[in-house]
Amino acid sequence: PTVVVINKCDLVEGDGDKLEAMAVEVEDVVRDTLGAEDVVAQWLSCESGEGMDELLELLDESVKGLVESSDGGLAVTRARHRELLERCADALGRFRDSQFP
Repeated sequence: PTVVVINKCDLVEGDGDKLEAMAVEVEDVVRDTLGAEDVVAQWLSCESGEGMDELLELLDESVKGLVESSDGGLAVTRARHRELLERCADALGRFRDSQFP
């Protein structure tokens, strides 16, 4: 999927329904502009950490969907790609742990 991260959700006044409606609107704009079929908008607050776990889960699922083999293992064919994915996952984990203990 095309993942759109919308930061500053802590500054939006309103309830979850309002945030959800805004996310759907953003997804529609991205679909229309990029011609992307599968678009997911994820709200995030880098200040409070709200939405961080959901974003990390979404990214994890998206990457696994791209590189998973038929037996459930990872099918990254180049060592360089595997190393970069592992470094990225480690960096995201360190960021999450340092910001939102």
